[in-house]
Amino acid sequence: MLHYEWYNTPNIRFFTIADFEDFCREKNFRVHRRIALDTGARVEVFEHPNLNADLAIFVISAS
Repeated sequence: MLHYEWYNTPNIRFFTIADFEDFCREKNFRVHRRIALDTGARVEVFEHPNLNADLAIFVISAS
C-alpha cells in the first residue's frame, strides 16, 4: 500500500518496540538485551512492553 517503511518515510513517525525489533531482524542485527520501561511508574515492564512501556533500551550488534 505505502511505498515506505517506518524508518525511511519522508514523514516524521514514532515507532514501536515491535517496529524496532522487526527492523533489527530485517537488517540482521542481533539484540543482546532489551529493557522496556514505564518511566512514569519508574518500573521495568515485562508484560506487553509494546503496549505498556514508554521507553526501551536496546543493546544490539551486527550479526
